[in-house]
Amino acid sequence: MFFCLFFVIVQPVALSDDGSSLDGNEVCGILSVILIIIVFIIGIFFFISDSKNKKKGKIKKDEKPSKFCPNCGREVSFDTKFCQYCGWKIN
Repeated sequence: MFFCLFFVIVQPVALSDDGSSLDGNEVCGILSVILIIIVFIIGIFFFISDSKNKKKGKIKKDEKPSKFCPNCGREVSFDTKFCQYCGWKIN
């Protein structure tokens, strides 16, 4: 697959403005820029998808769900009956 991408990307770029071929350093520079752009786009995609998962409030498998005390606002475990900080009864 990389071999096919090489010819799709490099062949059209391999000629300079005056029609002469580019040397190896120029081609490597162009490929480096293209690779950096691709990695940047992939990074943005994963960052956006990760932030969407956090906004949805997904809970990891090893993480217990939690809730907050309506009296003091501190986080308490999901299955508790009373707040361990202020003693308020949790519904």
